[in-house]
Amino acid sequence: MLNLEVTLVHPSYMEEGATLARTLLPYLNQVRDYRFLSEDANFIACRFLASLVTHIRDTKSTIGAGFVLYALKFNPKSV
Repeated sequence: MLNLEVTLVHPSYMEEGATLARTLLPYLNQVRDYRFLSEDANFIACRFLASLVTHIRDTKSTIGAGFVLYALKFNPKSV
């Protein structure tokens, strides 16, 4: 089976992902417990996650354990 993924990313999302990668990702990689984030933060946290994942995929960057734990807490498809 062949899996093709075609995405047309809006330039502002690319810029948002790059900015978040420089400012937020270093902190996400340090934190191991995200219980302080409530359900009220779900929408914006999922936006951060989607932008960062797109940026990481596009740049083929490596990720840390903190980012993996953050990603496991949120599901961007639920928003």
